Amino acid sequence: MGGSTAFVAHEIGRRLAAHPSASAVITRRYEPTWTEPSNPIATACMAAAINMRVGASNARLWRRAGMPTIVCGLTPHDLGASDEHLEIAELPARAAVHALTAARFLGG
Repeated sequence: MGGSTAFVAHEIGRRLAAHPSASAVITRRYEPTWTEPSNPIATACMAAAINMRVGASNARLWRRAGMPTIVCGLTPHDLGASDEHLEIAELPARAAVHALTAARFLGG
């Protein structure tokens, strides 16, 4: 699933070639990683959560170490911007999702 960062960089270069006044600089890249949706940790979280948010995370490091990993958290407002913030009102629901995920994953 997904493509390599080299492929994306190549496509950017190929498309920009038609626009000599435009340029791009890639400042950071991470090869795609993912956990099978059928993995027990993923199914436990999907059963407990309404939706899941994905942004850049350190999950890739856990996956590369062979650990199935999911990313599930509060709604990110202005993700990665100087005024990135969360809604405190979401914390009780998120805590419940984490608790239900753990209970389902551990067989409770």
